Amino acid sequence: MRPSVNARVMETLISTSVDGVGQVVRLTLNVEGDNWKSYRDTGLNIELDDGATTSAPVWVEETYAVPFDNSFDVRLLVACPEQDASPFQQKAAELAEGDMVKVSEPLGYPYHAPINSRGKLILLAAGCDVDIFRSLVKKIYERDIDWMGEVRAYSGDVTGIEHIYLNHKNSDAMHYLDDLGFRAFDALMARSSATVARLDDMTEEQAVIEFVRFIRSPSTYVYVAGSEAVLEKLGDTVDERLGQPGAWKRIKDELRTQNHWYSHLQ
Repeated sequence: MRPSVNARVMETLISTSVDGVGQVVRLTLNVEGDNWKSYRDTGLNIELDDGATTSAPVWVEETYAVPFDNSFDVRLLVACPEQDASPFQQKAAELAEGDMVKVSEPLGYPYHAPINSRGKLILLAAGCDVDIFRSLVKKIYERDIDWMGEVRAYSGDVTGIEHIYLNHKNSDAMHYLDDLGFRAFDALMARSSATVARLDDMTEEQAVIEFVRFIRSPSTYVYVAGSEAVLEKLGDTVDERLGQPGAWKRIKDELRTQNHWYSHLQ
């Protein structure tokens, strides 16, 4: 359990974004301690009123060391959907200037951009949103190289591949929150040489076969976030659809051996 520190809410700004997102909350927190220097890729826990904690990745816009004080001012963005907001999102939307909250020290970001500029990427959000990959995509976008790899970004709460992320502003805006975030995803997703369609148009078997075909490429790097249980369900589905018990484990083991598999599961 990471130690908690005090944070004072210095400023809140709530704005209504595009369809499907609801509110976007911009918070400025004054956070005790000096561990916020590597702020770009971070998550945090916020302690709720009942003493429980809730966590989420956050998008940090800026951070400033406060002169002559062991603290940082951290400005961050939290998307709060119109329906089914998480406890973290609900709490963020309720905060007002002057409130005190307990937050964890920043969490390390578990993903690193591949060195191979023509590698294929699978961003697999197993039971969560692909927004956790935003920093990874921005890193690739900001690198001064001609990155030409294909991309598949999947999400879904059953097997994790019910939906292919299309980078449409109206339907996928939860995942940008700023212009740079959109440009990064837009540039990266546009590199795909294949036509990407919503899986609503495919049977489950077709979706699994397409996923496995892509993941078996020797140049593919896989980034996984979300629920261990959802990932296990995906493995069962892959084995069942391929008619090969243990196929999913062999695919994962090979990717891990090649250092092509990165996961952060709960």
